[in-house]
Amino acid sequence: MAQLAGLEDAQRLYRLEASFLPGAVVMRWQGRDGLGEHAVTEVDVLSTRADLALGEMLGQRALLHTRLPSGETALRGGLVAGARRVGSDGGLARYRLELQSWTWWLQHGRHSRVFQEQSVRQIVDAVLGEYAQIACWRWAEGCDAFLEGRVRSYCVQYRESDLAFVQRLLTEEGLSWRTLADAEAPCGNVMEVFADSRRLPQADANRAGVRFHRADATEKADSVLSIGHRRRLSSTRVTLRSDDYRSVQNLTAQQEVDGGGRLSAREAFDSPGAYAFSGWNAAQHYATLHAEALEAQAQAWWGHGTVRGLRSGAWFTLQDAPRHDLPELLLVQVEHQGINNLPVDVRKQLDATLPVGIQRTSAVNPLPIAPNEADLWAQAEQTGYAQRFIAAPHDKPWRSVLPDGTGTRLNPRATAPGYQTAIVVGGSAEGGQDLHCDALGRIKVRFHFQDGDGHHDSAW
Repeated sequence: MAQLAGLEDAQRLYRLEASFLPGAVVMRWQGRDGLGEHAVTEVDVLSTRADLALGEMLGQRALLHTRLPSGETALRGGLVAGARRVGSDGGLARYRLELQSWTWWLQHGRHSRVFQEQSVRQIVDAVLGEYAQIACWRWAEGCDAFLEGRVRSYCVQYRESDLAFVQRLLTEEGLSWRTLADAEAPCGNVMEVFADSRRLPQADANRAGVRFHRADATEKADSVLSIGHRRRLSSTRVTLRSDDYRSVQNLTAQQEVDGGGRLSAREAFDSPGAYAFSGWNAAQHYATLHAEALEAQAQAWWGHGTVRGLRSGAWFTLQDAPRHDLPELLLVQVEHQGINNLPVDVRKQLDATLPVGIQRTSAVNPLPIAPNEADLWAQAEQTGYAQRFIAAPHDKPWRSVLPDGTGTRLNPRATAPGYQTAIVVGGSAEGGQDLHCDALGRIKVRFHFQDGDGHHDSAW
């Protein structure tokens, strides 16, 4: 196709940077990112090479460049987790690349091990450090102060993926994470763990605010096209109770929740087990975290628009909104769809020879909000880009909640189901000695899945 010779134009909306696909032209792409979840991007590209080996693409880095209305560039980076040759007409081939943030790799590592007398930060750093070849992460300012030096006396990862383990620990502590594009990172992105969502930065899209306005290809600024709000009833009080064997007392903490409704009080009572807290202050801390998580899940804002610079983990203000009491909004999840501004005749010819095939299984799970996926693609056809998002009030703490309830409860499910067998060891972790107990009559054991290191035995 002779028209393809001029497609590598600097004025294109989207450009792919990938050493394994030199000269490739982006046709369309879709992606999703969110707080506490991977950033995934699926890109359709055109190449004059129809004989490229798909296996050699896997694990390689690729960066998607998006041109913003200001002339600046926004990045989405990732490693190739999947590659498909969608079609070929002999001289031209369409490839579909699935780019995943490096955190996606954590779900493919599964371990059983014990961490003793370590902080959550030390444990998470140890797990992520095993992926040093691709991993890039950092702790936002305020995380250490938020954790207050709390140490886990005995923490077990049992037949659990590294991703599930890290997510569980962070969520239990009220922490979450976001994914940021980083051209200098080996994987094209960095994971940032944060404690206070109110300290997350403002979106780069428009520091003065994002317009609530119609969308048109002739508009110079992107805009939000619709906005909606949801509120649900939740508990009005959180109560936690545990016992401390050292001080021989019960520990009880309560925290009020803005759960909505005035007709009844609704208490969420949880007894997470013995010695769940080191003291009353710790119990009250976790009660507060659970209350904040319930409040965060009880309301949400959603909308759609054409603002190319918006990503999860940043907040924005909406100008000329239909409601005057609209708060600053923190983006929790964002789904993106983009179509490159190729010449109309070229696009028609490509669609005829190499069909796009939108109705297909995708690596990008759609958000369960309006508009539907087909309407979003139709908007992208008009303006080159469309998005839909879920947001939360920026002035309130946002806490993650896992599907099993972790975040609003401690130990909601058994993480080591079934009976366990172990070897009784002495005080110095040596077997074959006389039975050794501490002052409370407790013994030490080593589980069969442990590596035998002396300091990895059970607590007394």
